Amino acid sequence: MNNIKIGESKISSMKANMQKLMQTLQKNKEQVPAELLQTKYKKGYFSLIGNLKQLSSDYACFLVLHDIRIHRDYLDEVTALIKRRIDTTGILPQLSAAIFQQYDITQFEALAASLRAEINEELDFFYGRRCCLFFSEECLENPAIPPEIYCPVNGCFWLDGKWFSKENKEKILSKEGLCC
Repeated sequence: MNNIKIGESKISSMKANMQKLMQTLQKNKEQVPAELLQTKYKKGYFSLIGNLKQLSSDYACFLVLHDIRIHRDYLDEVTALIKRRIDTTGILPQLSAAIFQQYDITQFEALAASLRAEINEELDFFYGRRCCLFFSEECLENPAIPPEIYCPVNGCFWLDGKWFSKENKEKILSKEGLCC
């Protein structure tokens, strides 16, 4: 939920590494009895599982939370809200099964997208209860210019059914010829 940007190449690399680890795990489970994996090959097997858990957790966090902006004053509330939503969806076991049983990255990504939609729905409600009107200098000088809807939780303005940061809003308005 912090504002760290992860590059496309990093995401592609993460996904490729996950697929490679899933294939290795699948091959190991198909070719070696579970008892041997957990005894004779214990160190390598559990290292593989640990690496796959960490990588899948990182990838899921990116898929679910990328581009979500939260002001630090609201971080505790939003974190609790997201945790509740994750718990109520029961999606974590499904994400785990997609990786460790079905070995299906596409299913994993679809489940993560579903969770993201659930969280965004909850966040939209949360944002809506905390929005306010923003009266710009121009708005105060000219009553024909309506105030804008601003949300201090995400630091964004509501424009055409979407949230935009101040910088992105100004870019869009200038492209449309609505702003200097």
